[in-house]
Parts: sequence; C-alpha cells; structure tokens
Amino acid sequence: MDRLKKGMAVVGVALLGFGLYTEDHLWAFLLGLALVLLCAASGKKLRAYVAALLNWL
Repeated sequence: MDRLKKGMAVVGVALLGFGLYTEDHLWAFLLGLALVLLCAASGKKLRAYVAALLNWL
C-alpha cells in the first residue's frame, strides 16, 4: 500500500508540473493537487516524501 501511495504522489506532482507549465491544462493541475493532498493527508512519512518531491519540482 505504501508503494501505491508513493506512486500516486509522484503522478500528482507530475500532473502539477504539467498543469503549471502548459497552457489550458487546469484539469491536470487540479487533479495533481487533489492527488498530492490525498497522499499528504494520509501519513507523516508520506508528507515528507511529497514535500521532497515538490521541492525537487
């Protein structure tokens, strides 16, 4: 289950980046934001992982 959540976090950050750096892709940004928030709310260790991914972006 932990790998699934990490995978969702990576996809969420990728969608955030795709939505930010392209025109007219608000859906990707919002979906990525929802995935990142869902993963970040699920545990302390995963919050640190998501924060590291976002810092990398």
